[in-house]
Amino acid sequence: MEIRIIRLIIYLSFHFIFVTCSSVEESASQQTISINVDSIREYQMHEIFSNINLIPLETTEESTISEIKKLIFHEGKYYVLDYRAKAIFRFDASGRFLSKFQKIGKGPGEYLGIDDFIINPYSGNLEILQVDGIVIVYTLEGEFVKRFSIGSEVRSTQFFHIVSEDIIAFLSEYTENRLWLYSRSKNQVIKKLHEVPLFVGSDTPFKSINSPFYKHSKVMNFSEPHTRRVYTISLNGYSLKYAWDFGNDFDISMFPQGQTIEENVEFWQKSTKDYVSYFRYNLENDELIITFFAYNESYNLLLYKKESKTYRIVKNFKEGAVPDLIDFINEDKGVYSCVMAEDLHHFINEDVLSEKDKALWHRIDDLENPVIVQYYFND
Repeated sequence: MEIRIIRLIIYLSFHFIFVTCSSVEESASQQTISINVDSIREYQMHEIFSNINLIPLETTEESTISEIKKLIFHEGKYYVLDYRAKAIFRFDASGRFLSKFQKIGKGPGEYLGIDDFIINPYSGNLEILQVDGIVIVYTLEGEFVKRFSIGSEVRSTQFFHIVSEDIIAFLSEYTENRLWLYSRSKNQVIKKLHEVPLFVGSDTPFKSINSPFYKHSKVMNFSEPHTRRVYTISLNGYSLKYAWDFGNDFDISMFPQGQTIEENVEFWQKSTKDYVSYFRYNLENDELIITFFAYNESYNLLLYKKESKTYRIVKNFKEGAVPDLIDFINEDKGVYSCVMAEDLHHFINEDVLSEKDKALWHRIDDLENPVIVQYYFND
């Protein structure tokens, strides 16, 4: 199933598969953030956002994107991973197409597929992750630099991110210890952390779509959809940063033992009416923590203000749109999302746009490239 289709189905239906919260190490420095789900309600878009901008990505024969998996903004340029095409497209800040990176094959400097990619903040290189744990490094101009493997022991890897100049964090969903820390200087995995029962990977086929890693204030953080906990990753391992507490949180221990995938899905679907579960992502800047969770047969966007410890939970918008999946958050009070053109009307109502963006809206064809949506929050 295409990732873009999965993104839309998650909003419009609860007939999908889910993994739940695991039991892992606690920390004395734990911060619990308590949330009252009774405050969930509809909002008008202007109550949440001061401005919404559209940036259509230029559609050409060479730049056509079919399946978005990841969006990165780096030094004034957007980098978009097309999972189906096994390619990374580069656009300028206005959406103008600049270049396409695609080197599929088994030869030197080539790759079999791209499960994730990052731009190394220390070297400036583009680093690509294959599912087998092999990382291929290129310059941003596409010149091959080197490749390395985190070892034959890993069954598969889904996401990775740079913790420091030396340490890389990997997510491996099919092992008991899902968080692997790799040292470039030692050329080996130095820690395996975050123990999760194997059935989460084997018997619950719904997997992470968004990266479990995000960086804020130069600190790497980690969370997964099946846990309400967020961790900080350091050179020494990881520790609990904070945990959401809704008072009615779904826990992995609620699953009856020995169930099939279908039975687990049915059990979870019934539980969503009463329990909070499935955290799509956690993101933050200096002012806000943002998460996206399932409850009462709906997905809900939670905006938590750090200083005042106040929050809003958006079920949907009165203009007829639903909260969007956020790809990343900037320090400029904005969040950015990349939406397929044909799905744009599900997330944005043209009445909330400026006259300039309304004109853009009407010129966008469903068959054109995705649109980057910039949301800026009210104070």
